[in-house]
Amino acid sequence: MICKTEKPLQKNSRQKQKNSVVPSISIVGAREHNLQNISLQIPRGQLTAVTGPSGSGKSSLAFDTVFAEGQRQFIESLSFDTRRLLKQLRRPDADSITGLPPTVAVDQRGRTPSKRSTVATLTEVYDYLRLLYARCGTAHCCQCGQEIHRQSIQQILNAVLRLPEGSRLMLLAPILQEGIAPPLTHYVKAGFVRCRIDGELIDLEPLPQIDDTKPHRIEVVVDRLVIKDSIRERLWESLQLALKESSGSVIVCNEKEKNVWQDIPFSTRYACAACQISYQELEPRTFSFNSPYGACEACGGTGCAECNGSRLRREARYVTVADKRLEDIGALTLDEALVFFQTLTLPEEQHAIAEPLLEQILHRLRFLNGIGLDYLTLNRQADTLSGGEYQRVRLATALGSGLTGVCYILDEPSIGLHPVDNKRLIECLHTLREQGNTVIVVEHDDTIISAADYVIEIGPGAGKFGGKIVYEGKNEWIIEAENRQGNAFDSNTNSQLPLLTVHNASLNNLKDLTVSFPLQKLIGVTGVSGSGKSTLVNETLVPLVKDYLQHGKSRRRPEGILTVPDKQLDKLVVIDQSPLGRSGRGNAATYCGVFGEIRQLFAETRDAKRRGYRASRFSFNNPGGRCEHCRGRGELIMENGEWRIKTENRQDDVSDSNTDSPFSIFNSQFLCPVCNGMRFNRQTLTVRYRGKSIADVLNMTIDAAAEFFANFQTISRLLRSFQQIGLGYLTLGQPSSQLSGGEAQRVKLAAELAKTETGKTLYVLDEPTAGLHRTDVRRLLDVLVGLVQRGNTVIVIEHNTDVIRSADYIIELGPAGGKKGGHLINDCHHGGFPVKSGPKL
Repeated sequence: MICKTEKPLQKNSRQKQKNSVVPSISIVGAREHNLQNISLQIPRGQLTAVTGPSGSGKSSLAFDTVFAEGQRQFIESLSFDTRRLLKQLRRPDADSITGLPPTVAVDQRGRTPSKRSTVATLTEVYDYLRLLYARCGTAHCCQCGQEIHRQSIQQILNAVLRLPEGSRLMLLAPILQEGIAPPLTHYVKAGFVRCRIDGELIDLEPLPQIDDTKPHRIEVVVDRLVIKDSIRERLWESLQLALKESSGSVIVCNEKEKNVWQDIPFSTRYACAACQISYQELEPRTFSFNSPYGACEACGGTGCAECNGSRLRREARYVTVADKRLEDIGALTLDEALVFFQTLTLPEEQHAIAEPLLEQILHRLRFLNGIGLDYLTLNRQADTLSGGEYQRVRLATALGSGLTGVCYILDEPSIGLHPVDNKRLIECLHTLREQGNTVIVVEHDDTIISAADYVIEIGPGAGKFGGKIVYEGKNEWIIEAENRQGNAFDSNTNSQLPLLTVHNASLNNLKDLTVSFPLQKLIGVTGVSGSGKSTLVNETLVPLVKDYLQHGKSRRRPEGILTVPDKQLDKLVVIDQSPLGRSGRGNAATYCGVFGEIRQLFAETRDAKRRGYRASRFSFNNPGGRCEHCRGRGELIMENGEWRIKTENRQDDVSDSNTDSPFSIFNSQFLCPVCNGMRFNRQTLTVRYRGKSIADVLNMTIDAAAEFFANFQTISRLLRSFQQIGLGYLTLGQPSSQLSGGEAQRVKLAAELAKTETGKTLYVLDEPTAGLHRTDVRRLLDVLVGLVQRGNTVIVIEHNTDVIRSADYIIELGPAGGKKGGHLINDCHHGGFPVKSGPKL
């Protein structure tokens, strides 16, 4: 209803914007991180793309300036008492930011999803499903399967009077709780003359003898009637008496044929009148596997065999909507769920309740299908999603809310998308814009940038060489064409090369495939989202190779069969986009081990030896050398009016709240007032090497540190590996929690590059170009080519056409996602793969 009236208004508003001056977000003197005191205008109500090399300052502008100020202004608008309960946010380093609407961000720094999270819970579809089943669901008895309805005495009366005229009835009041003999003398004194015991009518005088050791089913005969016009008043009184004697239940026994009786149970309680089993009222929490009220008692909501994987308690599993249980809905793919709810027909009396719920469910399902996730099931666990899939699910959580007049800030929404799916994503972004929102996307994908109304390019380089406005204006931004140097290898690959072959690959949606991977080559595995790329490589090939290298001693036998040429493979390196460890205290320097070398260097200085300081003194994780006020974190949080030590965000395993929601309060901290963000105490900071303290070294960029430590072979070798893949702009002490997924993956690659090679290593990378500018993609390709030229094998799961063009061998899965995928579409040398042409570098 609301959406129908808003659309024309939004179109009119859009038309007015075209005919008048477009309002804008004005930023003056932005200096956050490496931004060089820049000033710019971002048009409101339009799609703006922010691009530039990795580390140039795109995220500093979009997230750490625009989004952070939007969140701070929102907090400032609240009452003083409310603000005291929230984290205090610092003002971004800028002279002024005006014209900013409320902001919502979806970045790449999301927390690792809980194993309890599913696609439905992450997108809030499950919240509306729980409401729908609680308010419109039909409960069934867990024992007999009969529908359970709560009915008023008037509804029972009307149902009985609808029986054919002349029907003979008995009204029975169930009085026995299983296993306990009733005091029949009470009913004799009350004037009842008959009862039914275990289906047999018996007179109460003389008093029947009942075996107390056995369970019985006993009902008292309240009245015997014949349906006719004058029976209403008597029937009303008899129903009242029967309901009173049985505490809310009555059985209408109808003689269908001579001496053939049919029981029709009724109840004013939420109970099965036939089995005399009472049930709790249906509530949304009844259908939450994260709540003790709804979780399966056997598995606690994690999916053991008792609940058949549904994770719900028994009573919740016997509630249906349109003859479907909630677990049946969860098993539907998103496109199947969309069709089901579009065609769902409910009783007229439920329309008022169901319509707003269905509107929200359909809104989210349409969006999820629109961004190429139609093959996912609603109950798909979040921790099994690929990086691109998880990013888009989080995107749907934010964009599916239907907000208007908001500034959405998105970080690489095209990550994980096949070029075929980019068009649908662009349509969704345009729809979002047409609803009256401002959309800012940090992007490297040329297709997305070309679809934007306005383009801002930050550069020209990374780190201290970036932070400036290279281009700002309407979409007349042109990618300069360069003559491509051709494929990195000779496409005429020797047919005698050794092959790593997977047989009988049938996990998830794979269709019993046999796939060969030529060794000592760069192999690109591509295909539309959900086609089975990750299943083939990460879930089939990688476990099989691990099992081979462990000589078949893996704890769990992997799916499929692997054949490996003799003595051609002796090491496996898997590099994905997962965080660099569980603790946000780590950084690139600690991950690759270079910080240990630097700490040892400081421990060998004259000042350190004189004071008895060892290498552990220069670690911000150890007491003694670190600042104890912040425990070496360098930051504190103001919460409830008090300083609190910053801790890592952890998801509550049992919670109804959506902890991955992009609407959570922006997590901003203040520098520790004691160490001023240095992380170490004063005594430790007095030790210097070439005039620099350990904190000064952590604040150096990798490029600066490589020059500073050029005379130390081990340190220099480790830092060169970071420079080699374009991470020289990172500071040594930059927390791992601040790294994007693509940066985290390249840090892992750099750490591997610094190690001694055997020349027989299999490298597996998942979307290594995520977050990379086109100039950085070329640099990454040079690294991958170098690995192959030294006798290694590199497998990349990719959608980037530049990477696919540079591969020696290409494996494409498809033709679609989910059940329609899992087929081998192309399995060939580079020359046989029909890569769609696009903008050249």
